[in-house]
Amino acid sequence: SEQRLERAKPHNDVEKVEELRDAMFTMRKYGTLSELMARGKLLLKKEDEKSLDFDDVLEHQQYITRLGEEMESQKQNLYKQFKITDALLRRTTDSHRTATLTAKLEGIKRATNKFNSQVTTFNQQQDWFQNSPAFKKR
Repeated sequence: SEQRLERAKPHNDVEKVEELRDAMFTMRKYGTLSELMARGKLLLKKEDEKSLDFDDVLEHQQYITRLGEEMESQKQNLYKQFKITDALLRRTTDSHRTATLTAKLEGIKRATNKFNSQVTTFNQQQDWFQNSPAFKKR
């Protein structure tokens, strides 16, 4: 009986579930932002080697556009999660449910803060690219 409770406990621990979800969200987003920065370095290297062509610039611009669209979608998803959880929290009278929803809301706030820092990095990379000579020549 105690073994079953011990096994089931991680599934009921809302903070651990939220931390895991935050970690998955962070790994996925940092990966694409890392790829964006790596692509920028590759563009600089090609520029130095005088092998940068229009297709490279166009491909990078398309990547930035797709990443921006994905981030916009994630923003909408976080907003929706926050509004639903907040509304449920306001309506509940059960103390256990209140604790669960409060923990979930805190997890969403943490994910939002991480997302906002990623948006800042994305905007910096996008500005760098759009102010580069390669972009202006296209």
